[in-house]
Amino acid sequence: MERKQTSRKTKRTAIIATLLACVLLIGGTVAWLTTHDSLSNQFTVGNINPIDPTEPDGGPDDKPIDKDESKLNGNLYEPDWVANSKIFPGETVVKNPYVGVGAGSEKCYVYVYVNNTMKNDNKVYFTINDGWEAVEATTTGTDGEYVGGIFKYTAGLDGSQATKNVWTTTPLFSDVVAKDTATGDDFMTADGTKAGAIEVHSFQHQMFDGEGQVIDEANVVIPAAKAAFGIK
Repeated sequence: MERKQTSRKTKRTAIIATLLACVLLIGGTVAWLTTHDSLSNQFTVGNINPIDPTEPDGGPDDKPIDKDESKLNGNLYEPDWVANSKIFPGETVVKNPYVGVGAGSEKCYVYVYVNNTMKNDNKVYFTINDGWEAVEATTTGTDGEYVGGIFKYTAGLDGSQATKNVWTTTPLFSDVVAKDTATGDDFMTADGTKAGAIEVHSFQHQMFDGEGQVIDEANVVIPAAKAAFGIK
């Protein structure tokens, strides 16, 4: 009996020892020296902000902004435009599209697309101001006179350090001219079904990538501008 009991005790001890060994082994795995660290970095999101119409004296030349929706839309502003202005042969109509960005905006390229839907035969045109250049545009045949197209503000805009709206120093053009040889048909759309219009669209694109390198204008920016304007 003693042998059997001894044997049972031995077996029990062995089992317990085995379990303890397992526990110690598992415990030993957890007990190795380890370290784990992490960093959670808060990013500042870059942006090109629209004009804040509530900013006092926030317009070009620090003048108040007229909140009339026919004058201000996003980053485009025509301070001297009069809604439903009439145009006649030999007339000049004030239309002066500025482009601006809100404070804190990244430095950006600035493009404006002028879509002249009038038949016009080069008889309704505008002259671009200093600081602007044609990218792809239709001329009247006279230097500086354009019917429509894509134009670039050569200096770009940078609101990254600004505390208020930043504007192009000049509008793309100051007025629209109808030659005295224009007829009523020239002011209509090509199909003659309705009066044409001169539509102005702006596009801004960041100038530098995340590494501070200038973004390729010819291969990246201009194609993006055309896509935004719906031009193939």
